[in-house]
Amino acid sequence: MKLPGVRSLLLLGCMAILVLAAGALARNAQTPGASGGGKPAESEWLVESPHTPAQMAQAADRIKDIALWHWGCESGDHRGWIIVRAADEQAALGIVPEALRGRARAHKLNRFTIAQLKAFHEHGQ
Repeated sequence: MKLPGVRSLLLLGCMAILVLAAGALARNAQTPGASGGGKPAESEWLVESPHTPAQMAQAADRIKDIALWHWGCESGDHRGWIIVRAADEQAALGIVPEALRGRARAHKLNRFTIAQLKAFHEHGQ
């Protein structure tokens, strides 16, 4: 009786790993909100933070990742915008310093196909 060669055993092992990984991915994809690690699923949010020049002067040193923000101040539109990943609106607003948070807004972002976008707007939403 001929025993399997090293290559055959290695190939069989790799195939078993792939099957196990595919099963785990399929289970995770079927669980709504599953993102691994027991955390709630995160979405993308566009955070908008209006401010006065005086408010910006006071809060600028408390803005997390200031270089990632987009600013309209130079053109006279005193607002900042940033896209973040967060579990919910309150978590997204957490990037804004507390002194500016009262006027800040977070808009959940979605991606749609053309058909989905048309259907969404045809139903009056």
